[in-house]
Amino acid sequence: MLPRSVNERLLARREGRGAMRVKAIALALALWAVGAAVAAAQVPYVPAEFLSGHRRLQGNSITFCVYEDSPTYAFDRAVAEELAMALLLEPNFFEVKPPPFRLAQEDYVEELYVLLMDHCDAMVGFSLATDTYPDWLVLTRPYYWTPYVLAVTDPDYRQLSDIPRDKAIGTRLLTLVDVEFINFMSTLPKEQRWRRFPYVSDALLVQRLLDGTIAGALMWAPALYRETGGNPEALGIRVISTSPLRTIERPVGLAVRSSDAFLRAMLDEAIAALTQDGIIDELLERTGTLGRPDR
Repeated sequence: MLPRSVNERLLARREGRGAMRVKAIALALALWAVGAAVAAAQVPYVPAEFLSGHRRLQGNSITFCVYEDSPTYAFDRAVAEELAMALLLEPNFFEVKPPPFRLAQEDYVEELYVLLMDHCDAMVGFSLATDTYPDWLVLTRPYYWTPYVLAVTDPDYRQLSDIPRDKAIGTRLLTLVDVEFINFMSTLPKEQRWRRFPYVSDALLVQRLLDGTIAGALMWAPALYRETGGNPEALGIRVISTSPLRTIERPVGLAVRSSDAFLRAMLDEAIAALTQDGIIDELLERTGTLGRPDR
């Protein structure tokens, strides 16, 4: 009888060499759980009353933090479950509700530090698109890449360069595509630049596209599909080429404390196994998430 689920397919594929690899990973993780060297790193100042400082990973479980309002919540959680299974661990989840508005990088760093100290062993669905994170944090390899897109409502537009230069282009503030768009426009003569309207939420960005305030919206593809109920075409929204702006993708992985670098290595091994076995592809298809596995 054919396997009926992703989990069953994964188990079926891990006969022989795959099973040997999983056993090796599980043994290494068991050694890590006994005790890992603490890396020297500068940590943010957080009042002691906000920290308990206890280690959560015990016995056969691992706890993942996941943002409950993420457009890729279902996919990220499914990946975490498969990673835990690859490491022969029981997955637990701590769901994080982010503040409605946050600009200061230091606020996010402090929040992340508290989460990884007190609530979870790894943050899933973490953007790897920047190298500005502090040295107390280490990142896994990506488990998938997901694109930024240009959304428009005018049927005459086929790519970014078709949009008249006196029109406005909306962006999601402080995202990778926002920074790239700023850098790209700085290379253009002033008379050839679009107006840039940055927004602090994806919902507002889509709303301004629909009411005609902006002629195009540069945003993360999963966010566009979430804000349009999974069917942007039904609202008259089309995705077109970002040319001459280069295609931009966001790599997504997990974040752990640098003192848990050995756990990071084990997660890297598990991600490689899920990618090689085709599980990441299957999860993307099952959850309807736009993206591709790491190559």
